[in-house]
Amino acid sequence: MDYLTALNEIINRGIAAAQRDYMNSPHRRDAAIAGFESCRNKSPDELEALRKRSELATTAARIKVANEGFSSHEYWKIRTFEAEIEWTCNCISVILMNQKAPSPFPRSIGPTARAATTVADFVGVSA
Repeated sequence: MDYLTALNEIINRGIAAAQRDYMNSPHRRDAAIAGFESCRNKSPDELEALRKRSELATTAARIKVANEGFSSHEYWKIRTFEAEIEWTCNCISVILMNQKAPSPFPRSIGPTARAATTVADFVGVSA
């Protein structure tokens, strides 16, 4: 399976999960879908740059909640967006590790066992 096909599978499965998991929370569902969509057609290096930007946005939102009365509702939209980018990076780190390719992601992002089983599921490998 080529890289973009795998990336799209990660994104499509993530969107399906977000629609199911956030059924009763439309603001988080929409933020999750937007986070996944922001990853589409990006290289690993571009994903890492996107992850860093989203991490900075979450940090800024956390500070606003503490200092300026920024709504927690808005914070969670930003954090959910970031979390789905992190998940995509985690899954891509599994693919890179399997190919013995360097990963631009920090170790705190992945690869995790959960991401490995997710990727193994759609590439047809038993984990």
